[in-house]
Amino acid sequence: MTEALEPATTSRIGITDVTREFGIEAVRGRIAHLHTSGQHYAARAIEQELSAIGACRHPATPGSRKVLRGKDAPQVA
Repeated sequence: MTEALEPATTSRIGITDVTREFGIEAVRGRIAHLHTSGQHYAARAIEQELSAIGACRHPATPGSRKVLRGKDAPQVA
């Protein structure tokens, strides 16, 4: 017999935990990296989480696929 597993809500981390640990600029750098590597869906998901807590300079635009290139692209270390 299989037991139903309950979500371990106490062990989940959120975007506020990540920004507290690594800093908002590191998170923004990760978003930029995801966009430049073509992983726009993942990048937009993080942007939406930041927007929900009021920490996103440019809220995610649903369906937006604009990728900055050249001098306009964010610099990722």
